[in-house]
Order: sequence, then C-alpha cells, then structure tokens
Amino acid sequence: MSPLDMFFVAVSILGSEVFVLVALVFAFLYNKRFGLRATITTLATIYVTCLLKMALKMPRPDPSTWKVPAGGYGMPSAHASISASFWGYLALYNSDRPQLGIASAVITFLVGLSRVYLGVHSWADVIVGWIIGLVFALAACMWADDIEMMLEDYGMPAKIAFSLALYILMLALAKALEEGDTYDFLACVKVSSTLFGLLVMLSLAPNIYWGMPDGEGMSSLIIRGLVGMGLSLPLFIIGRMAEKWPVIALAFILIGEILVFVAPAVIRKLKI
Repeated sequence: MSPLDMFFVAVSILGSEVFVLVALVFAFLYNKRFGLRATITTLATIYVTCLLKMALKMPRPDPSTWKVPAGGYGMPSAHASISASFWGYLALYNSDRPQLGIASAVITFLVGLSRVYLGVHSWADVIVGWIIGLVFALAACMWADDIEMMLEDYGMPAKIAFSLALYILMLALAKALEEGDTYDFLACVKVSSTLFGLLVMLSLAPNIYWGMPDGEGMSSLIIRGLVGMGLSLPLFIIGRMAEKWPVIALAFILIGEILVFVAPAVIRKLKI
C-alpha cells in the first residue's frame, strides 16, 4: 500500500460509523445540548442511508478496483452521509467559529474523495451521501428547538409509547427491505436500537442526564468519554460479535440506556 493509499485510508476513518459513534459518546457526556442533538441526528442519518441502500440495491464499483474491504450496497455512501451529518452539524452548531466550519468542510470533502479513491464508491454515491447528511444537519439546526418544546407538552407514558412505536416502525422497514443484505440491515438494527434506548431512558429518568453538569476543559472531555466507552464497550463487543439480530438489538438498546442513565450517574458521583 502506497503512502497516498494509507493517507486516504486514514482520512476515510473520519467518516466511519465506529469513529463517529465513539466521538458522539464523548460529545454526549460532555455537552448535553450539542451531544444529544448530534447523536440523534447522526443515528437518523445512518439509518436512512442504510435503508436507502437496501431499497435502491445499487452495487458498488467493480471489486477489482477496491483498495480496502467494503460491505453492503453502494448508493448512497454511508461514509459521505455520516461525515456530512456529523461534521456538518458540528460546524453549523458552532457557526460563530468559521475556522471550525472550514475544517469540517475539508474533512467532509476528503472523506468523500477517499471513498472514490479507494475504489469502493462512485462520485454519484458520495454526492448523494453528502446531500443526505447535510439535509439532516440543517434540519437539526432549524427544528431541534421546536421539536424539544413540543415534546415538553407530553408526559412520560406518551413519550415512551412514541419511542416504542418509532422503534417498531424502524425495525419493520429495515426487515421489509433486507432481502439478504444483512450488512445494511444490521446497521439499521444497531442505530435504531441505540436511539430507542436513548429515548426511553430520557423519558423514564430525564433528571439523571439533564442533571449532569456540562464538562469543562479537555481533561473533562477525555475522562467523561472514557467512562462512557468503558461502560458500553462490553455490550458493543457483544453486539458486534452476535449473529442473531435480536441479540444485537438488545445490546445496543442497553448501550443507549447506559449512556443516558449509568454514565451520567457515575460522572455526577465522581464529580468529573
């Protein structure tokens, strides 16, 4: 592998599902408002991207051109949509810091370019992925406040019922479109289950998460993120290794609940 190959492999990681989900754990436990919105936005982006992959069933480029392994269908590029959603929302949320916006745009572009260079996506796959991610990032910036205010009018039973209905719908849509595409189906299971775990625990015990003070400084960001990773890592490993999708679903539901309930409780107890 040439130095240029290694560079684009490294750049591609910045838009990978694992990297961004790890980054979201740190953000989720450091800055509640940004972290929660970025997490929900990115999870929704991944779900819709994988759902479209299963619906469109458009193949990737010829495998003989691949420089790295890849799974699932090609259109749209998940790396492109995830990077546009995560880095795009980060830039929009911090609109008073133009240097962050420039850095986010460069990263998003390079991630998309890396997928074409590595041979696993066409430019069409990448561009559609960028559009999906940016739509979700913009929607979060425009409507997050209104949605949160609307949800405040509903009690705990209604919120739990809504979360359950949404989860069942997300699983049903993914299952209906699976047709042998286990790779993208399981991605839908993971993100929808995590989202369900987050929403249910936010409905059952909102004071645990919202009562956690926001972090201050780099050391707080790192320590809180490591706490969240340490608590959720065993379940993440189980979810990655399991073969039955209900087991995977349960593992990721518990991850969502740990991030909303257990990790904030530990952080508050240790005052970190």
